[in-house]
Amino acid sequence: MRPAHFGNALLAEWTKIRSVRSTVWTLLVMMVVTVGIGTAVAGIISATDEQGFDPPIAGFIGILLGHIAIVTFGVLVTSTEYTTGMIRTSLVASPRRGRLLLAKSVVFAAIAFTAVTVALGVTLALSAALLGDTEAARAMPGDAWLTSVLGVALYVTLLGLLGLAMGSLLRSSAGAITVMLGVVLLPTIAAPFLYFSESMRGLAEQIDAYSAIGGMSALSVSYTGDFDHSGWPQTALLAGVVAVALAGAWARLRTTDA
Repeated sequence: MRPAHFGNALLAEWTKIRSVRSTVWTLLVMMVVTVGIGTAVAGIISATDEQGFDPPIAGFIGILLGHIAIVTFGVLVTSTEYTTGMIRTSLVASPRRGRLLLAKSVVFAAIAFTAVTVALGVTLALSAALLGDTEAARAMPGDAWLTSVLGVALYVTLLGLLGLAMGSLLRSSAGAITVMLGVVLLPTIAAPFLYFSESMRGLAEQIDAYSAIGGMSALSVSYTGDFDHSGWPQTALLAGVVAVALAGAWARLRTTDA
């Protein structure tokens, strides 16, 4: 028999992910919300003759809700196998547990990044058609669209990977999704209340900037050239958190039975 290798693990994870209906429905919801809301906002702005509203900001408003679908998708990639008991079959077929987790992460990241990039690309194309005559659109550099799309797609993919790690750590779909919704939404909800205290205003600004919504909003205008306010520091921090979470998921997968 030919020994299994990492390519076999990737193919197995691809087969598992694409063969369940939740994958199709989750990605479809993300695309409908992202494109629908982003295009609707751009249409409303174009009707008001607003000249200073950047098309990427209008186009990316939809992903501020659509990214929740990607986070949910990431959780389900791992947690569903535990709730159904299929993780035992997966571990029999792929005893090297680190390779199994890595294959899941790579396949999920490729699917999520591609889906979000397509959704944002379509949204920005429609937003450009609606807002192309505004002063803000004419002042944008030529590579602004690509930079914004890829930056936000990367950020959302990292959020999904964090959900994947959380699903592997908690091994419960409901629990992991609840935790991830808290991670994504709680900073945005809590920050406005901190502004009421003058001494807490600095903390509130940092929470706003480094929240999920703050990071995506900053990346949507990352072409401005101001690195500190471009969203890339938030992306680097999120990447570090994801790395730690995946390391924890790997450690638990290696040291505990399914």
